[in-house]
Amino acid sequence: MIENEFDNLKDLEAQLIERAWQDEAFRQALLSNPKAVIEAELGNKLPEDLQVTVLEETPNLIYIVLPINPDKLTDQDLSAEELDLVAGGSMFTVMGPNRLSLCIICR
Repeated sequence: MIENEFDNLKDLEAQLIERAWQDEAFRQALLSNPKAVIEAELGNKLPEDLQVTVLEETPNLIYIVLPINPDKLTDQDLSAEELDLVAGGSMFTVMGPNRLSLCIICR
């Protein structure tokens, strides 16, 4: 579980998006190597089997992320801590000329 200044995944996403909008080099790093950037922001290593994908929306391209269906999970799929990270499956839309979407996928 994330145990630092970020209370949950939504807070982390908001922080990353805000910084990407303000810092072009950070935005490029986040797009090219999101897991390393997030690890640096958190100050912790993420699980080896955790995949991180960042997709940038444009005025003509949007993404909809379908959260994990909890009915399809067993205890073997996610630990309680991993389930806490994805529970709630919140989605938010950020208005602006370009939007940055963060998708973290746990196996």
